[in-house]
Amino acid sequence: MNNGMLWRIDDPKVAFSKSIQIAVEYYAKKFGRVPELCLVNEKMAIAELAPVEFMGKLITVKPFKGCLPNHLWIGVEDQAAYIPAGKVKESEL
Repeated sequence: MNNGMLWRIDDPKVAFSKSIQIAVEYYAKKFGRVPELCLVNEKMAIAELAPVEFMGKLITVKPFKGCLPNHLWIGVEDQAAYIPAGKVKESEL
């Protein structure tokens, strides 16, 4: 995921899955679409990484070491493969 929304979990009393649900609802309202992916810090307990359902869609929850503790990175999985600059010849365009 190259683009997404960073969400900070403020209330440790709220269940982790509920925090994701709140963030997903906000994302859907703000961007007009349901996200597909939620990245969390890799140190989150595996039991907490179950998919979350919202409006009939499952949002995949995955660990990611680049995500800050107590934060979520929510968005849509990249569909196109990324090709680094300089790796494509002009004749291939």
